Amino acid sequence: MADIAFEYLALALENVRGVKVTPPTHYANMQGMLSPRKERYRPQENRGTLAEFHRSKAVQQWAEWEATGPLDVDLMPVLLNMSVAPLTSPSTPTGATNTRLWAFVPTMNDDDLETASVYWGDPNVMVWSGAFGTIDTLTIASDASGTDGATMSVSGRTQKLVDEVAVTATTATISAATAAAPVVLTSTAHGLSDGDRIQISGVVGMTELNGRYFVVSESAANTMELRNEDGTDHTAYTSAGTITLMSTGPTLPSQTTGELIAGVDMQLWLDTSSAIGTTAITGRVVSAEHVIPVGYAYKFLAAGPGSSLTYTRVGRAVRSMVTTVVLELIDDAQINIFEADTSAKLRVRHNGPLIEGSWYNYVEVDTYGYFDFEDWGDLEGANRTVTLSITSEYDTTLSADFRVAVQNDNAAL
Repeated sequence: MADIAFEYLALALENVRGVKVTPPTHYANMQGMLSPRKERYRPQENRGTLAEFHRSKAVQQWAEWEATGPLDVDLMPVLLNMSVAPLTSPSTPTGATNTRLWAFVPTMNDDDLETASVYWGDPNVMVWSGAFGTIDTLTIASDASGTDGATMSVSGRTQKLVDEVAVTATTATISAATAAAPVVLTSTAHGLSDGDRIQISGVVGMTELNGRYFVVSESAANTMELRNEDGTDHTAYTSAGTITLMSTGPTLPSQTTGELIAGVDMQLWLDTSSAIGTTAITGRVVSAEHVIPVGYAYKFLAAGPGSSLTYTRVGRAVRSMVTTVVLELIDDAQINIFEADTSAKLRVRHNGPLIEGSWYNYVEVDTYGYFDFEDWGDLEGANRTVTLSITSEYDTTLSADFRVAVQNDNAAL
């Protein structure tokens, strides 16, 4: 991309898997990208030369998307629809007015996760989209000992990419071009406006412009500038040239952002016999990370001549979530739960700013299972830490093995 600063990533949950939704409905306020992938069939053949391959054919195409950014209570419900469970409306906590609670509990006997159309690119250069977007892994992390806030990251796939920027009309003929900074074109009654994206072709003389994309600025009735194009070293214009107006990709949604979440505001509850969320662990929580896999298998099925070569169905495998916590080793209370092989219920709440009354923005993760010892560490070189993890196991009360809840002030996705 020519201008990384202008890139964006956007999503739209699909009503039917693989049926693209346009325009996108949600900005993903993250750094991310869509990357095309292709598999080729290269047969081994003995042809009496040292060339390993003599021919090949494309047999599968798809795209992979990944993104990371601040933990966002506005975007998280969209991502959880794709990775944990479908949920389109929240509840209102008793006594609250503006606060909404989105509680996602995985369905145990149905593949009901939603897919999304994913958009990525720079509208000044190129925008791509991929339908049937999935999440393979969603990760939530927070570290009270660091200076970064809580984060989230996703990785997944889409079907093969589609170029969203296309020719809309051939609009004008060039009659002059100045070798200046920026280049100024003369084109009688061109009809273009500032911000339009154009492609130039067929110029004689100043051929440096041919086949390239530009953004129009300082547009007048018969002239326009090519934004940021320094033509002082270009070949002198001789004649001709065609301006082709290009679309700039889909209309983007209104940009909203959730409140930033700091690691030092994190809370943790650890229970064995009592209900989850009863026993608070304070003064020793260093960090927490939750890794939520989805377990998709991508199915490439025969579709006859002219196939798009991309996957058309997905299947689900069994999965488990892993929560890893780092605790300062003030005493042996938590390590003893591991030693005693006692079933644990772990709740971690990543807190954001106040909404109203006693209700805060947060992302809350409940994990049921047994502790595994991971490592000893240290906190600022002054005391030992212990790293423990829980791989989620089915809980009969929850009727699932984990739960993720988001509290914000949004009544809709």
